[in-house]
Amino acid sequence: MVFGTAALAGCGAVSDSASAEAPPEIREFTLLPVTPGQPGGIAVDGDTVYVDTFGFLVRPADGYDNVYAYDLATGALREDRPNPIEIARRFPVCIMGLSGMALDAAGRLYLVDMNSRIVRLNPLTGAAEDYATFPTGVAGPVPTMPLDIAFDKDGSAYISDIGGAPIIWRVPAGGGQAQVWFSDPALAGVWSQGGGGLRIDPSGKRLYVGVVTSDQNSARGSVYSIDLANPAEEGAVLFHQYANNVEAPPLGAGPLGIAFGASGKLYVAMPGTSQVSILNPDGSEARRITFPYSTQFVALTRRGTLLVTAWNFPDGPWPVFEVDVGDAPGGLNYPQLD
Repeated sequence: MVFGTAALAGCGAVSDSASAEAPPEIREFTLLPVTPGQPGGIAVDGDTVYVDTFGFLVRPADGYDNVYAYDLATGALREDRPNPIEIARRFPVCIMGLSGMALDAAGRLYLVDMNSRIVRLNPLTGAAEDYATFPTGVAGPVPTMPLDIAFDKDGSAYISDIGGAPIIWRVPAGGGQAQVWFSDPALAGVWSQGGGGLRIDPSGKRLYVGVVTSDQNSARGSVYSIDLANPAEEGAVLFHQYANNVEAPPLGAGPLGIAFGASGKLYVAMPGTSQVSILNPDGSEARRITFPYSTQFVALTRRGTLLVTAWNFPDGPWPVFEVDVGDAPGGLNYPQLD
């Protein structure tokens, strides 16, 4: 299915001079089943696209979340592996499920479970194990709620926290308990606000994190960058701040998932306005692309397109969209891990 400009009219797009460029054609790459619905994190490994399920509020209390594998060429479910794979939930009843994901050199997936753990999954066999846990959780003194993950070249994992604490976590190569790597009031907010999408730039020197809304930014969504080698030296440096607070209302409305292109541009999902904001390497906004439904996570493909998971909350449909952007993936590391 193709969505033209007429189909996008009235979708609540924010007026923006950067959006003057003619809107591109938006295609439906695939459609998740109504149950479980809610596509969350997305990752591309060669000719395979992985999508997990977010499980926010409307997911049946059946005790698991799903990971789907799709053929990049066709958008069809792959038939050469278990598909979908069910991931047993850490707690029997949860209002959140899986979100961001990353890949290692062996093609294993590292899934952020918002219930305070990272799950390592072999997508060819379905074998899953806990790779990392967090020292606090929904019952702890800090309501930890990890959201997104990125590896550096040495295999350390960095994880954002949308639970409100001003924290970015780090898990050493090989897994274990997450430790606080960076803390800054700019990342703080109430529960369901704070750190959103997280990626390392193509230079490998800086980590970028979206902040849904915080105590420091008057409820406006922001993107910050942090020096990987010396995070405390300059703290969180503001890269871009969105002008309209409708772009960052409560309950994770944006900015959420982010992805770097090889061009150095940063692609930012804005769920509150059903858009993707494209930021230039200098932090200025290049343009906006408006989608029919609320945008969640993003991933670039080697064929120059952007894949976008999207919600039509609460009843669906639950599509993954594809749009031509003329860019390739950038800044992704695939470490060798035990």
